[in-house]
Amino acid sequence: MNWPTLYFLLLLPWSMGYELPTQHIEFHSSSSLSISGSSNVNKFACKCEQSLHPMRVDLQVQPGDQLARFTGAILELKTRALDCGHKGMNKDMYQTLEADQHPTIDIRLEAVRYQPGYSPEFCSEWVTMLASADLTVAGHTNRVHLEIQGRQVGDDQYRFKSQLPIRMTDFGIEPPTALLGLVKVDNEITIHLDLTLSANEAG
Repeated sequence: MNWPTLYFLLLLPWSMGYELPTQHIEFHSSSSLSISGSSNVNKFACKCEQSLHPMRVDLQVQPGDQLARFTGAILELKTRALDCGHKGMNKDMYQTLEADQHPTIDIRLEAVRYQPGYSPEFCSEWVTMLASADLTVAGHTNRVHLEIQGRQVGDDQYRFKSQLPIRMTDFGIEPPTALLGLVKVDNEITIHLDLTLSANEAG
């Protein structure tokens, strides 16, 4: 069963849940992840200079609710792969995110809900999905909810985009300061995801 077939099954008007064959997910090199924020002085953006590893994902589907639950859908972002374009800023970012004790930022996708009759597999236009995930930053895990835009870009190939604003203090992180407190980073930062992937039934 390929990914388009999986999307078709998500839309069937059945009420009982069922499991689908394990899917092999492979990320394209065009995929990007970054963190942006601002201070009382300027804005900043830190791009994740890291290739994403393939993953094997299991799904349990509840078509009547347009809901898919995921097992194994985990993005592990190396904290020290974040590049803010300035050595001093990189050092402050790694220290703030406790990179030595917690070397990764983890996004564990739990579930995705679709609007009835809509799926990226059926058109090249963007469609909206609502997702829940567990986000782990600096060793603290919180459940987050995000809006995802998705569409088909080729045979068994899909692109998904999302922006997730978070408050650092919600993860036990004190927003950093510099120059004896003259520069203060705002509490809210945003995680940007732009993922292009291929998905096929795992062998």
